[in-house]
Amino acid sequence: MSIKVENLSYIYNHNTPFEHSALKDINLEIDSKKIIAIVGATGSGKTTLVQHFNALLLPSKGKLVINGKEITSEQKPKGLKQLRKNVGLVFQFPEYQLFEETILKDVAFGPRNFGASEEEALALAKKYLNIVNIEESLFERSPLDLSGGQKRRVAIAGILALESETLVLDEPTAGLDPQGAYEMMQLFSHLNKVENKTVIIVTHDMEHVLQYCEEVIVLDKGEIQGHFSVSDFFNQRGLLKNLAIEMPALIQLRERLIEYGFSNLETVLTMEELVLKVSQEVAK
Repeated sequence: MSIKVENLSYIYNHNTPFEHSALKDINLEIDSKKIIAIVGATGSGKTTLVQHFNALLLPSKGKLVINGKEITSEQKPKGLKQLRKNVGLVFQFPEYQLFEETILKDVAFGPRNFGASEEEALALAKKYLNIVNIEESLFERSPLDLSGGQKRRVAIAGILALESETLVLDEPTAGLDPQGAYEMMQLFSHLNKVENKTVIIVTHDMEHVLQYCEEVIVLDKGEIQGHFSVSDFFNQRGLLKNLAIEMPALIQLRERLIEYGFSNLETVLTMEELVLKVSQEVAK
């Protein structure tokens, strides 16, 4: 499922004293079957942008074309239910998505709403709750009684249960411990590589960008600053410095070695490759 954005602008509280331009003439094309990071400082417009991908927000100006379906500011689009099934959005704050009286009912709600039988919906709910490591003993508890990390897992399970073609995840590992974050990113990688889903992740975690993503979209003050491959992104030294983006430990080490005179390291993205190239140069 491709996403094309043309001259997209979005204004909050339009024609009021509190008017704020959150997105300004965004042009962007996102290919399917990739893991793509959207990065930028708090307030740069990341969440506003991704909420357009399943028409939770409609453009103030410009348009989006999602899997051939055009969304503009001029008319309310039809077929939103199918669009929101095809593009599943996990909010930054999981409480926004949790409302049923039990965890199992909450995750089963989406599939049931899209036509699955009660038996099919419950089977999907159990499948994805197990995948995100929610124990069966918790299934009958209220989702609002969970820890922050558990709430996030349940919210993600609720979107996965829709079996969407595209997953849009706003800070999906916030509130998780390192092991939980690792397991979640491994899950997203599996969904992309094995089940061919497009995964779009809003994140501040550059380690995850380096390890899991293929492309990076950079936003600043509502404007696109670049759309890069991961390799090219971590070579944008001026941009990274200007936006105060902290580089992953491996990239920091790579940059220090380049400063010390080591060559041919600009495209290195793994420790194994870095060790190999440095060893080869030392052996000369």
